[in-house]
Amino acid sequence: MESRLKLLGALALAASGAVHAADAASLEDLEQRLSRLEAQGHDYNASSADWTDRVTVNGFITYGLTRHDVHQKQGGALNPDAGSRFNYLERVTDEVSHRELSRAGIQFNADVNDKTKVVVQMLARGRDNYDAEIQWAYVEYKLHPSVRWRGGRLLLPNSMHSQYYNVGYAYHWAALPSEVYDIVPFDTMDGMDVTWSFNTGSLSHDLSAFYGSLDVPDNTLPATITYQGRDYGGINLRSRWGDLSTYLSYSHAKLTADLSPVDAALGLPPTFAAASIDVPASPVPALVSPTTTASSC
Repeated sequence: MESRLKLLGALALAASGAVHAADAASLEDLEQRLSRLEAQGHDYNASSADWTDRVTVNGFITYGLTRHDVHQKQGGALNPDAGSRFNYLERVTDEVSHRELSRAGIQFNADVNDKTKVVVQMLARGRDNYDAEIQWAYVEYKLHPSVRWRGGRLLLPNSMHSQYYNVGYAYHWAALPSEVYDIVPFDTMDGMDVTWSFNTGSLSHDLSAFYGSLDVPDNTLPATITYQGRDYGGINLRSRWGDLSTYLSYSHAKLTADLSPVDAALGLPPTFAAASIDVPASPVPALVSPTTTASSC
């Protein structure tokens, strides 16, 4: 009887030890799982913080009024249109307009890594009934600390302030002269450019070459036509010294358009199947202005 009790006691102690060992193993497993979850949470928070550091969102908005005080076209007998209503550049009239200068934009910048970033900018202009359009949508890659390449939807670098033409606070005037900046009825292209930044003594320079194409619809004629710009290329040089900047530009393009829809809309027999113009490369004289540190957002 006594030996039987000793055997039962030994079995009970063994079972108790097994239970404690199992509890210890379970507790160790739970601690390991908790550590893994904490590590995952730390990695998630770190990646979230890294993501917010690499992506920025900026915007700009401009509001303006336009009106001119010339009510009739001038010229007397020498101008057959004298006395008719005068519209400056076909948009500004002798009535107050809230849309001609008003616009708003938003820009997204994402740094993919130390050499690559992505930029997308959307713009809505009052003159276009605030219909949003993509102005910038490109990838930028640093080939060298002083050389960068961009590819995608870019703004045409025709003039000194073309890259931030719609960002009103980036220049000193209420509006840039339309005789220069509105002479070309389009402002974007699909293509690429390469820019080299360098210094010569106290002068800093940005030398750029660009190439691309564009398609521009025109709704001002009796029928909608599309101007096709091909082989749009050129080179420009921006130089800065103290508070002065100069800008030299040289470009070339070939524009074509199918005009047959215009004949059809007017009920005329086919007169023009197509029209094309080869715009020769022509240098733009150096422009000088006070330095304006401009960001497009």
